[in-house]
Amino acid sequence: MQGRPLIEILFEDDMPQDTFARRLHQLRTAAGLSQYALAKKSGVSKQYVSELERGLKEPSLAVAALLAHALDRRLDCWDE
Repeated sequence: MQGRPLIEILFEDDMPQDTFARRLHQLRTAAGLSQYALAKKSGVSKQYVSELERGLKEPSLAVAALLAHALDRRLDCWDE
């Protein structure tokens, strides 16, 4: 079964702002990574990872892809 396009998921108007934040935290902790380790692995700053997890920032599609790759997940992992 194919999910919705990621761009739709990340930027739809009725999506709670903290949905991506909660999913990122869930996947990161399940992978046993600290924010610092995920940042290093994905190439984004630790501060940015923290801001994403707190729902202060919304990722671009490119950043969502970098994070998914660093977590050894498919890009559609944000919709699970």
